[in-house]
Amino acid sequence: MALLPQGLLDLLTSWWATQPHNDEARVHVPRTDPLEDVEPTPVPREAIRCGAWAGAATMATASTIRRDVALAKRLGLHRLDVIINDHSKWKQPRDYDTYSRTKIVALLKAANDAGLEVHVTSWVMPHEAYLRRMGLELHEIAEAAPVAGFVLDAEEPWTQAILPMPWTKAADLVAEVMGDLRWGVTGIGYTSKTKLAPLVKRGSFMLPQCYATRDTALRPANVAPVLCERWRNMFG
Repeated sequence: MALLPQGLLDLLTSWWATQPHNDEARVHVPRTDPLEDVEPTPVPREAIRCGAWAGAATMATASTIRRDVALAKRLGLHRLDVIINDHSKWKQPRDYDTYSRTKIVALLKAANDAGLEVHVTSWVMPHEAYLRRMGLELHEIAEAAPVAGFVLDAEEPWTQAILPMPWTKAADLVAEVMGDLRWGVTGIGYTSKTKLAPLVKRGSFMLPQCYATRDTALRPANVAPVLCERWRNMFG
C-alpha cells in the first residue's frame, strides 16, 4: 500500500484513517477474542478475488483515471468500487449529492473497458428526501455506464442519523427507489442489528467491514471470521 501512488485506494488507506469510527454499537465490542486461537481457513489462490475502492482522487482527471485503472490491472485486481460521494460527517437531514457525474461515468467506463468488474459505493441516510434523490441519481448512473452492483454504506450517517425515519420504513423506501438495480449493504462489523437488519434483508448482498483497530481485541488474522460470523448470526 505504501508504494501505491495517490489516487487508487485513497479511501482505503487515508479516508478510513480519518473517520471517527465511533458507532454507538462499538460499546459492545468484546475485550476478549472468542476465536483467538483459531487459524484462518486456507483459501485456494484461484478462489481469491481482490478489489479496491477508488474515489475523488482517482477520478480527478483523465490522466489519473488512466493511471489508476492501469495500476489496478497490474496489481491483478478483479473489481473496482467507485465511491461517488462523501457524507461521512453528516447526521442531520441533507440533500443527496455526488461528485461530478461526468468524472464518475468516465472512471466507470474506463474500468469496465479494462476488464474490471465495476461497482458503485454511495453513502446512505434514513431521510425521505435524501433517499428519493439517491434513487434518481443512481438510476441515472446505471443508465450512463456499466455497473455490476451498488453498495450502500450504512455507517453512522445511517445508524446515528438525526430525525431518522423508522428503520423499517426507511429500508422499504430504499428498496422502492432502487427498483431493479442490484444493491447491497456494507457497514462496520459491530453495527446495530436493530438499525441495519431491515436494510440488509432488502438488499441482494451484505459486506461486513472486517478490519482491526487498536480499540478492539480482534487481530488482523481473525477479524474476518469473527465479524463475518456475527453478521451471519444477525442477518442470516
